[in-house]
Order: sequence, then C-alpha cells, then structure tokens
Amino acid sequence: MAFCASGGGTTFQAIMQAIASGRIVNIEPRLLLVDRPCGACDKARELGMAAQDIVMLRRKDYPSHRAYGEAIIESFHARDIAWYGQYGWLQLTPPDVVRLYSGNNQHPAPHWFGGKGMYGKRPHAAVLEFRRLLAERGGRMVNHTLVISQRVHEKFDRGEVIRCGMVPIHDGDTPETLQARALPIEWEVQIETLQILSLRCRLWRSERYYAEPFVRPGEEGLVGQANAPALKINP
Repeated sequence: MAFCASGGGTTFQAIMQAIASGRIVNIEPRLLLVDRPCGACDKARELGMAAQDIVMLRRKDYPSHRAYGEAIIESFHARDIAWYGQYGWLQLTPPDVVRLYSGNNQHPAPHWFGGKGMYGKRPHAAVLEFRRLLAERGGRMVNHTLVISQRVHEKFDRGEVIRCGMVPIHDGDTPETLQARALPIEWEVQIETLQILSLRCRLWRSERYYAEPFVRPGEEGLVGQANAPALKINP
C-alpha cells in the first residue's frame, strides 16, 4: 500500500499504528508519497519507514500533469503497490494514476463541501455556514456533519463514498472546534475502510450516505453560498 500526504500526517500515523497493533491485517505499508516537505515525513521516519520509501514528488518539477502522473506510477510500480490512500493529499491525482490503481480519499465533510481548495478548516467552515443559512431561511436544523472515505476520482472529492462517520455539531462551534472533534472520527473511518479491504471484502458504496443525503433536494443553491466564504479563510 502507498500513502499520499501533504500535511501533518496524523491520519497516516493512526493507520500505521492500527497496522502495528493488529487492528488492520494483510496490508503492508510500502511507500509514503508527499508533494512537499511536511510532518508526514517526520512521522514516517519515527515509525521506522525506510528512507528510500519516503518519496517527495513536487508537481512543479514536472512539465505536465501527465509527466507528474508517470512519476507517481513509476514509484508505485517499483514497490508493487496494489492500493493507495490519499490522507490530506492536496494534489489532483493525474488521470493515468486513477485509471491504473485503486485508492481511497479522505475528506472531512460531505462531498458537496469539497473541490479545489477545500481542505483544512475550510470544509468545516462551509458546513457551519450551510447550517446557518438553512436556519436563517427557516429550514431544518442540522445537528451533525459527516466525514467520508471515497474512491479516488479524476476530480477533487467526487468519488463514490464507501464509508462515512457522523460528527455532532454543537451550538457555538467554530471551524476549529468542529475540525478538532471530527479528526479522531476521520481516523476511524479510514481505518475501517482498510479493515474491510484487508479482509479482501468488496468496498461497496455507503448506502447510509446516499439514502439520507446531507444536502436535500431544494437546498443545493445554498452549497455555493456556503463554500464561497469558506474558500477565503486560512486553511
């Protein structure tokens, strides 16, 4: 398995610890791929990953998105990668990689609150703004958000959702408090995804996620209104 990360690597660390403790079986970590110097590299070294398996590929070092994809594929092929996980990975994964390899992507909010630039605190800010807009127009009260594991897609955060976890929203929440509450649940959702995969079970789409959509018919217009200000905050 390969791990793709751009940030602190807390989800990567949680998964590695789950593998070490036996919560996840039949999965061998073979590569940490990063696109910039980041905390995930430090965690990989602390966890004993070999230096040659901590690889940095920066998009700006390649003349095209396709060339970048070829470099990723080469790093995967050299280690016989069968699955990859995107845990705080900020790059748009090149189409050739998506077509050749199966993988899952972590996102800290329902997929409506995703897309380019929607990472860190921003998805949480968008969910809270969506909640406020609903209440302002006399709509339903939203008392939770969702964190998801989804298949990697050629577009940001558009893959089929395969696992989700519910995170309570409290009155007075800020993007920071909601992010802190969500993170441990994010770890568990990603660990559960790999537990299913490691038992060689098929990863079906999450019927729970699609049966009760977070954004209901008639509310779609509020999504853009919620995402726009969120994109302006410091992630």
